[in-house]
Amino acid sequence: MTNEKSRKSERRQSERWTSKKKVLWRVRHGHQVRAGQIVERSLHGMVIAVDPDHFPPLGSRLLPADPVTATRHGFRDAVVRRHRTTDDGQNLVCVEILA
Repeated sequence: MTNEKSRKSERRQSERWTSKKKVLWRVRHGHQVRAGQIVERSLHGMVIAVDPDHFPPLGSRLLPADPVTATRHGFRDAVVRRHRTTDDGQNLVCVEILA
């Protein structure tokens, strides 16, 4: 029971809030700028709704598309931790913000 509780607290390090901001990002070492909508945000991560063609691989690093995006969304480097498709067909990417 203790291990299960500690795993949950590791995944949720800070309070989450909903958002509907558009975010422009790219996969590290990639040139294609992709767009998504932030669904949920916390100090340590984001959940981004993306097109099915734009699912980044698990473990890949995401970078903001430009300095304005980095400042506006408060991240310079993030890693993809999970993918999820909701019952209504929304494709979600869960990322942990590293910097």
